[in-house]
Amino acid sequence: MNADARVILQRIQRYFKKIPNTYYAINIVDDRFDDCYNFFFIVHKKNSRPHSIPLRRVTPYDLESLKEVVREVRKVYQLTIKYTGFTTEQIRWLQSPK
Repeated sequence: MNADARVILQRIQRYFKKIPNTYYAINIVDDRFDDCYNFFFIVHKKNSRPHSIPLRRVTPYDLESLKEVVREVRKVYQLTIKYTGFTTEQIRWLQSPK
């Protein structure tokens, strides 16, 4: 397992409480200025504001390594993953099963 994926999974486990009426998601941001990808954990309880918790900065700035990290996270948690700052083609490629 990738070291970045392992750290992300440990941090998700810390914040994922399975509370009723709570929405959980992962947001992946393409930071073109720093050449990295940032992972955030979104927690939105009903009738309250959403919280964005930083999980990890992935520094190998290539889509192949990002896809491997996303694949490892999806094996454990089937949460909604939102992509920010990516093109439509990049999102389709990241979501493809191969």
